[in-house]
Amino acid sequence: TPSNEKYSDGKIHILYSGTFNKTKGGAVAAIQMAPLLSDNYVLHITGFGSEKEVEEIQQSLDLLDKVSRARVEYRGFISLSELDILMQRCHVGLCTQDPTTQLNQTSFPSKILNYMSHGLVVLSGRNKVIEMSAVGDLVYYYDKQTPADMTMAVMSIQNYDGVRCMERIHELNQQVSKDLSSIINTISNKL
Repeated sequence: TPSNEKYSDGKIHILYSGTFNKTKGGAVAAIQMAPLLSDNYVLHITGFGSEKEVEEIQQSLDLLDKVSRARVEYRGFISLSELDILMQRCHVGLCTQDPTTQLNQTSFPSKILNYMSHGLVVLSGRNKVIEMSAVGDLVYYYDKQTPADMTMAVMSIQNYDGVRCMERIHELNQQVSKDLSSIINTISNKL
């Protein structure tokens, strides 16, 4: 259960946390959204990558200062405890890997559950695996890996209350514990 209050400065705080790897493209996609967002938004970027990838992300962010109305806060690589606090304070978690790539059409990014367990509403590229999952109905989606599509999807989110997401994660956790206990009892009875 989050113990840190959401940002309450009247702005929507969006978080991208993860790899700066260009092949996955999530960090670059998040950054490309910034110039299209209004000043009602604050974009937080945190993550990791090679020295070259970090440098390229920082250069992209430097260029944004001149064209973005949304505030962008680059935090680089932060500790898990700092990330926990940041996730609890933000409103939207970005899972911005390209939904059209082979890998992303068949994978379920663990960051979705991590974001939700910290009270974030999640925006993700549309993917059948995510849509059919036990949390698929709570995720907001975009279909094309374009800054305009992703920005429109973020701006269409009406409810930033991540309580439903946290409740679902809690329910799933309880169900897994119950199922695991049942399996252990069944095995024990057969021994």
